[in-house]
Amino acid sequence: EDATQQLPIETLEYRNRAVVASPFVLPHESKLQGTHAGTAAGPKGWNGQQGFYVYRRDRLISAGDWLELRLGRDDAFNLARIAIDVPAELDDEWSLNVNKTSVRPPHALVRDLKRIAEDTRKRAKRVFTARGGVVQKRTTHPNVVTIWKQTKRHGEVRFSIDRNHPLVRAALD
Repeated sequence: EDATQQLPIETLEYRNRAVVASPFVLPHESKLQGTHAGTAAGPKGWNGQQGFYVYRRDRLISAGDWLELRLGRDDAFNLARIAIDVPAELDDEWSLNVNKTSVRPPHALVRDLKRIAEDTRKRAKRVFTARGGVVQKRTTHPNVVTIWKQTKRHGEVRFSIDRNHPLVRAALD
């Protein structure tokens, strides 16, 4: 869906492996078009689908769970989705059982995962309560080059001037 917001992707290091978190906020139900409007809730319904989606080697292991992070389900968070890519080498640390029916993140990642979840939930709540209002607009025009570079690390957003921007280069020259 065009109105889906992809939030900044975060790479968390654990035991020299990269665990990648990709948060999304789905569009409000009123923004969905055609057949998507009827199927977007998923098999467990809007409330049952919110949360983390844990993948290992591009295969879904767990869908729509808050991973025992003490984050309750609420209609306001129905649009929050976070994909987590876990390297297969970390199966034991993620408490993946043989049936892959339960997933529990390593204690060292809980704080970061909870922070990512709370930020995603906060944004999802804004969209849900605004009835599909845009939280963050993205410039899609191919000729627009921003002067600021935005980076996010450990939940902190930082801005720096892009020294390769044509106006900055001209001023420096």
